[in-house]
Amino acid sequence: MYTYVGAYLKCKYSFKEESREVFGCSKCEKLRIGKDDKFCSKCGIEFTQIKVNKTKIKKQVQYVICEKIKDKLYYPDYVVDNGFDYYVPNLLTKARLVCSGDSYNPTSHEINQETILNCIIALTTEFSSSIDVLENEYGKENVSLVFGALSYS
Repeated sequence: MYTYVGAYLKCKYSFKEESREVFGCSKCEKLRIGKDDKFCSKCGIEFTQIKVNKTKIKKQVQYVICEKIKDKLYYPDYVVDNGFDYYVPNLLTKARLVCSGDSYNPTSHEINQETILNCIIALTTEFSSSIDVLENEYGKENVSLVFGALSYS
């Protein structure tokens, strides 16, 4: 588990609905679970290709975004899923106050208004092109700059 303290970006993600074809039961619309399943366990009909409507998938694709920002910001895979994606600096920067993976030595940091302001200014100036990409992908109104602590693994 890592803990990041500093300025980071919080992006509200959205969904798009998509129709797709899958293997399932044409009678009761039960989807095939295992690739070796041949018949529906509910009604016994042989699985065929059926169209499933309104499958929700995330609009934003992280590996595409990370390629566009050239990995300058890190997208932690395992962070609380509450409708937001999070991006933290992936480079040494003044935007990052401390990250538990930085050092094995104990440290002490006082957090005051000046510290917070310096971290925020560093993030907005050093990563402005990456922020532009995120605002384009998520929508400007869905990207927030936050100062705080973020735990991830």
